[in-house]
Amino acid sequence: MNHQKTIEKLKQAGFPSKCLERLQNMQRGDDNNKKGAFYERMFTFYRILQETEKLLNVEQSPINSDILFSNAELAFVDDLCITFSEKKERYQLKNSPTAGKADKLHEVFDDQKRMDECLQQSAQSFLVCSDEKTVNDNNRAGRIARKYFPAYN
Repeated sequence: MNHQKTIEKLKQAGFPSKCLERLQNMQRGDDNNKKGAFYERMFTFYRILQETEKLLNVEQSPINSDILFSNAELAFVDDLCITFSEKKERYQLKNSPTAGKADKLHEVFDDQKRMDECLQQSAQSFLVCSDEKTVNDNNRAGRIARKYFPAYN
């Protein structure tokens, strides 16, 4: 589904225009995003290696070999999307102890969940942080699936 059709479907489903405007403005990083971009590339590479290891396992079914990695999905949780034949995994990556605060991200993750339900997509979203304390703090209400991934220089 192209972006405009997706936006139109979400509009018809009752998504507020301010929410849709925010969605369309995602993926517009600024010039100061070098640290975050490096972290996102390292995590993507890590996930590629994990999935490659699974595929090389002789017991792995060839049905699960159709995997797409994308950092250009129209999504609220938009840093990385891995599309498998039966589901999607979405990742929001934060390489800062102050950038991954759950109270600021609940809205983003709630909007993503509503979007996935509206588009009838089986998906799970994860917050990935380089700060272990932030990862643990984000699970207070169990609302955001989270993972710790260390930052490397």
